[in-house]
Amino acid sequence: MGEHETGARAAIPMWKLYMTEALKDIPKKDFPVPDGVVIFNIDAKTGKRATARSKFQTPVAFIEGTEPQEEKTPRLKRKEKEKENDQFFKEDLEE
Repeated sequence: MGEHETGARAAIPMWKLYMTEALKDIPKKDFPVPDGVVIFNIDAKTGKRATARSKFQTPVAFIEGTEPQEEKTPRLKRKEKEKENDQFFKEDLEE
């Protein structure tokens, strides 16, 4: 193996070719998701829950309750901050 080469990096391409050929006549089948397991798309770049803007998404299984919470977009965060600031200036007026 060369520098920066790992066993997986060297073996996976060959394994993929082998398995593709070995399983070409075997029909694909889905498996049931076990109780208590949920699947969410994760942004492969950030590792956080994917949003509509995430370019690279991958499905990941989580034990229910451990999945990442929905990410707030910068726009939503800004709107919440503006609302909070507006409320701050109105506090004394409401008494």
